[in-house]
Amino acid sequence: MVLLFVHFLTSEPPDTGSWNTPAFEIARFFSLHAFMLLPFYINQSNRLKNVSAPSSIITFIGLFMCFIAVLQVLGILPHYYFQWHEGFHLPRPTGGFTHPHFFCGVLLICIANIYHQYNSRRITRRKKNLYIILFLSGAIISTSTVGIIMVFSGWLFIEYQKIKNLLIFFIKHLPVLFFLMLLVVVIMGIWYDNLEESRLYLFYSAFTDKVSTLFDFGTEDFLNKRGDLWRTEIELISASLTTTFFGHGYQPFVSHNLILRQCQVTGVLGAFSYLVGIVLWVKYVMGRLGRKNRAVFLIPVIGLTLGSITFPVLVSIPIALMMSLFSVLLIQAEKNEWVRRSR
Repeated sequence: MVLLFVHFLTSEPPDTGSWNTPAFEIARFFSLHAFMLLPFYINQSNRLKNVSAPSSIITFIGLFMCFIAVLQVLGILPHYYFQWHEGFHLPRPTGGFTHPHFFCGVLLICIANIYHQYNSRRITRRKKNLYIILFLSGAIISTSTVGIIMVFSGWLFIEYQKIKNLLIFFIKHLPVLFFLMLLVVVIMGIWYDNLEESRLYLFYSAFTDKVSTLFDFGTEDFLNKRGDLWRTEIELISASLTTTFFGHGYQPFVSHNLILRQCQVTGVLGAFSYLVGIVLWVKYVMGRLGRKNRAVFLIPVIGLTLGSITFPVLVSIPIALMMSLFSVLLIQAEKNEWVRRSR
């Protein structure tokens, strides 16, 4: 925060059309860390007694986002993010957010919340599986490779921890998921007269082309051209000793890595302190959870960590708010369970 204020006071006023400024980064920094302090406050004040209400709100948010994403795919609602493919302007469903990666980050937290509800015996196994399928489907239709990696890595982690046999789970559940996806394809094919000219075909084609570039080793398309983007970021960071250690005070280039983004804004010193703060926050929350809730909390931690390698999802204010709310929910649920057992 100190580095950002120094940049704000010493930097020249940005252009009126600048998308990122020191003042903006200060506001983001304050919001993110204010949300991170919520678990400390709730744990000390003990004011949240009933955790079912915030848990239900998280579930509703996930369902609502998936509904919005489906409407975006159908072209009924506008989209906020897109990609060009074969001369067409294609939507990438965002569930109402400004980016599909943020949409998937919130879905990941919603999945963790469903497992918490199931462990607390507030929903049945059938409802749990239905919710999980819906949220996984939401990640798939986002066409976000980063988002899909985040969501599925978190989901596979908790399922592996619970059943200890991933192969059985695939055989038992994935046919249902693929059947639902096939059903959607058939319905969309009927909706459009010619599948090859439809939005669905272009949507699918663009997604598969984008995924294929992840494995173009040795080419500029490797990891969706992330290598070239990272090289540009490193050049900006290492432009001088000042920018290397203290950053630019804002993000001059759209980043695709959490550490490189923080180095752009506050340099190596600021990025290090930021990462230390996140680690201490995760350690604090984990230290106040039992075995089951620790496994549930690790679902978004693992997924968001992997996603941050290719996109700075952890700087999203909605994701920070949802993570903070979810951690508060888990801590209070743990305290409620301890009180119940002590009676």
